[in-house]
Amino acid sequence: MAQLTLGSINLHMGRGTGGHAAPFYDVVTACKEIDTDVLMVQEAWVPDDDEGDILAVASALGYTVAGTFAVARAECHEQVRLIAREGDDGRGDWAIAVLSRLPVRQAEVVPVGPQLRRDPGRRAIVRATVDVDGSPFSVATTHLPLLKDPVWRLAPAIRAALPPAGQPGAFAGDMNMWGWCAERLVGPGWRRIVRGRTYPAHRPHSQTDHILVNGRVEVVTSEVVPQVMSDHRPVRAHLRF
Repeated sequence: MAQLTLGSINLHMGRGTGGHAAPFYDVVTACKEIDTDVLMVQEAWVPDDDEGDILAVASALGYTVAGTFAVARAECHEQVRLIAREGDDGRGDWAIAVLSRLPVRQAEVVPVGPQLRRDPGRRAIVRATVDVDGSPFSVATTHLPLLKDPVWRLAPAIRAALPPAGQPGAFAGDMNMWGWCAERLVGPGWRRIVRGRTYPAHRPHSQTDHILVNGRVEVVTSEVVPQVMSDHRPVRAHLRF
């Protein structure tokens, strides 16, 4: 059977666990500790005048950037406006990405709508097919708005963007909802495979970060990574198919 490891982390734009006034941490070190074949990232900071978190992680850790999507500009989101690091002016993108150490066969960004009235960002799924010992495996990531918004309205678009049922696949990211809600949102044929609290990282009381797989995938191991750098703890799984 073909095997791969997969992880997901909300980078919180390089801010620590104590909110947007917290000192910055090293996002490369955080991702190195997760150490997976495929890594999904959310809330990566990509300033206009620098390579940003996504390219920094990819170049340092041997990943290919399969696909990225800018969820919000700094100018349209209060949280993003507060994150300027030394040397930049706070202008840039708040992004998600799929990074892979495995060969990437194809990748695409699928917009997810409709635009929710109270959501300052745009939503999309970044989807890629990676080659695992000659066999295709589909991976997808997103960052969803808070449940205070009618997120259920996004369900048809999310389900249409996920890997087809006949192909082994995984869907991971910061979904801003409990596990049973994520399962309802993506619909039949998908199951969540990591159980444990991920938020807030320093003293977690809820799980909002999830990995779901379809029926073609078998789980070898899965876990919440006991890391306290971002305000979310990462999730990781070893899969085979």
